[in-house]
Amino acid sequence: MAPVPAGLVPDSGPGDLADRESEATTTREVIRAQPGKPVAAKGVQIRTVRPRFSNYILVTAAPRDAVVLVSFGRDGRVVNVTLLRSSGVSDVDRPVIDAVYNWTAAGERIRALPERKPPEPPATVDLKFQIILR
Repeated sequence: MAPVPAGLVPDSGPGDLADRESEATTTREVIRAQPGKPVAAKGVQIRTVRPRFSNYILVTAAPRDAVVLVSFGRDGRVVNVTLLRSSGVSDVDRPVIDAVYNWTAAGERIRALPERKPPEPPATVDLKFQIILR
């Protein structure tokens, strides 16, 4: 029996209300992330936080999607964020970066990171995200 597309299943919604119902994975180099919605990569589940923009920016800015490189540490917290492609609006980029620093990650890749003692740099899982801003 062929699987039924999700939109055709009675009472099925987009799943936004669930924290996580199944393991989602991707083989894409850049992961598309909509702020405030769960994101997953192979072996990692990420809880995102929405950026907070001023009312002026919400009304006047027309940003393009930003691309960031995020390094997650052994405890699942963000160690570093590098802006690889700006949204084109600095007043949008700063809240996006601030929000990404509040993301958390869990999963087998995070648990597998070795514990390192200073002065060694911490082991990280580095993932590239396209932040959907439109």
